[in-house]
Amino acid sequence: MDNERACLVRRVVLSVLILLIVAVPLYPELFGLDEVTPFAQLVAFRPQGLILVLLLGLVMLVRRGWRIAAALAVVLALTAPRELSASDPPPAGTWQLTIVVANVLGGGADAGAVATVIQERKPDLVSLPEAQVDIREEINAHLKGLVYNGYTQQD
Repeated sequence: MDNERACLVRRVVLSVLILLIVAVPLYPELFGLDEVTPFAQLVAFRPQGLILVLLLGLVMLVRRGWRIAAALAVVLALTAPRELSASDPPPAGTWQLTIVVANVLGGGADAGAVATVIQERKPDLVSLPEAQVDIREEINAHLKGLVYNGYTQQD
């Protein structure tokens, strides 16, 4: 009986450790690591990571000794917070800043498509990384009345 209890405790402890090993890279903000390399970069792969955790959890369910870890992994993947920093509507009388950023690939982007996004969103600020003067002026020509001040710095 004590041997079975010790085995169960060992499985639970290992399962919790596995859960932490999986949760830290997927949700570094829960552990205060969201501004620490490499965790900040790993957040970009969260959807793929959750799918992988779900699949591995389902495979581990078949193995008798890993059922606790598998159940925790499946629960993590299925109940993952959809929006950890859920934004409440701004208080009345406040102003929201809307920003559109479009990397125009040094002029390789479709200026008309970029202008369409700007017209639809009507942002307060538009940032065009890698935009030379010519692409910025071409986008501005497509904006039909919307006026944005443009600044380009080339090194």
